[in-house]
Amino acid sequence: VVGGMLGCKISIKNIPGSTTSVDAKLFSESQGRILVSVSTKNIKEFEKIIKNIPNTKLGKTTKDGKMIITEGVQKIIETSVKKLHTIYHKFSESNG
Repeated sequence: VVGGMLGCKISIKNIPGSTTSVDAKLFSESQGRILVSVSTKNIKEFEKIIKNIPNTKLGKTTKDGKMIITEGVQKIIETSVKKLHTIYHKFSESNG
């Protein structure tokens, strides 16, 4: 999302596990996780490939340049991808 300057709408409401804390859902390292973006035309094929792997659909990419993360009706994060891109590059340049 950030590298491609796209946006996304994500819901963390259905993240598996017993934690109820928003912080734990966003930042917990208790389980290995991989985030995958799949083109709409490839969803059925992707679902066949991962059918025996626990997974959760979190949301979708958008073209509006905004990152929005919610938990139910509560908005947790709403920011611009451009802002995140700038912050990331400032941080990586200062620590390189």
